[in-house]
Amino acid sequence: MYDDFNTCNVSENEADEQRWRPLSTSQATSTSQDEPRRFFRFEREGQALQGMWLGWTSGPFGKLGQLETREGVRTFSPSTVLANHLNKLDEGTLVRIRFSGWRLSKAGRKYRDFAVDVAAE
Repeated sequence: MYDDFNTCNVSENEADEQRWRPLSTSQATSTSQDEPRRFFRFEREGQALQGMWLGWTSGPFGKLGQLETREGVRTFSPSTVLANHLNKLDEGTLVRIRFSGWRLSKAGRKYRDFAVDVAAE
């Protein structure tokens, strides 16, 4: 380890020549350099998102789901209910996610409910 936090074996000029990437995925772009990731938020009952399930990615506050839609990659923060549905899918599955609305749990807590459909083969 370093004896002094400011001690480094790379000169300032060498450090400037390094290629850097963002540490946080919130600053990153999608796999296509031309298209930024678009964050999608389920807000209204009946709202749906349809496309190919790309799987999970890391976000600044936990895991994020990704779906390739006609408009490009959509990234979203899943509720526990939605994550439980999506964990059953293989990447590449054609899927439709619908926000079914707010529900009350047996414990009296409010949560977002979702319906997840897969394309018939």
